[in-house]
Amino acid sequence: MIVMKLTLSLLLLTAFATVAATEEQLNQRFTVQSEGKLVVDVDIGSIDVTTHATGEVVVEVWRKVTRRTKADEEEFLRDHPVTFRQDGNTVTIRLKKL
Repeated sequence: MIVMKLTLSLLLLTAFATVAATEEQLNQRFTVQSEGKLVVDVDIGSIDVTTHATGEVVVEVWRKVTRRTKADEEEFLRDHPVTFRQDGNTVTIRLKKL
């Protein structure tokens, strides 16, 4: 009987600990001159910038959202899109403010 109670408790804890996680990966490439600018306007997350000798900006965005349900995660991603824009030699990346 004790083993059954422990097993049931463990199953319940595991069920409550299980949380959905939705991932999104976005990739964009922009052609720029060597004197170009990169503007990043985001509220959350981290950014790594590396340089190279080509006239190209490569943007790779990886987002992982954890909410109570998959629908809530998808709604969050939809309501907080990442936008990319090139204006001449300036590339801008924005995440809608939270």
